[in-house]
Amino acid sequence: MVEEINVINLESLKLKGVSLNKKSLSACKAIRNLSLTCWDMEDSSSLEYLISNLPLLEDLAFSNGRNWALKHIKISSKHLKRVIVTNPFDNEMTVIIKSAPNLASLYYVGNIKFSVSMEPSNLLNGTFVILKQQENYDTDWFINLMNFLLNLNCSWNKIRLHVDSVEALILPKYLKRICRSPLVTLNHLRVFTECKPEKEKELVLKDVLRWISPSLKTLFIGEKGPLLKSLQKAAYLFV
Repeated sequence: MVEEINVINLESLKLKGVSLNKKSLSACKAIRNLSLTCWDMEDSSSLEYLISNLPLLEDLAFSNGRNWALKHIKISSKHLKRVIVTNPFDNEMTVIIKSAPNLASLYYVGNIKFSVSMEPSNLLNGTFVILKQQENYDTDWFINLMNFLLNLNCSWNKIRLHVDSVEALILPKYLKRICRSPLVTLNHLRVFTECKPEKEKELVLKDVLRWISPSLKTLFIGEKGPLLKSLQKAAYLFV
């Protein structure tokens, strides 16, 4: 049985732990802010349909789960301005953004098995909080990191990247010899770690980041602030 949410003037809605196949929002055309954690996320069709049929939607937040992982989703929304994606477990995830001419910001909190692409249009501001803590960063980690950066297939204005440790970004020299720079056109990059790096490591990190993004005009390295902390906390509140 499908439950219909019939609130014509509803502008903000948060759904957690529900099945989209059992909810109807067809009457809720005024929704501008939508936050979702749903149990049937393996099938993206119901979510894609919901997003495309909310003509005033501006802010969209959705979270991936452990056992009901959403692997692939296409987002189409003309008035959408901000998207927040949380993917805190070990799931691969692909987001394709189409027909979203007003989208300005993308926030992602999760693992590095993530890719996003967007039709060439406006420049995006991206914030990526990588939830990975480990003592030693090995070859597998850096290969996955390179794939993650290469799979950020959008036109970026600036990117903010948070990792727990400086070591997570200091690529081995052999990878730099055999791989191409992943963010060739990026002009503005801000990198945050749990603790401000020592001066020697910061210099090494700067060299790596300028190889990752050879067109950089501005580069900042520092400790994570309140925004990144709140995004990281939100990732665990979603699930």
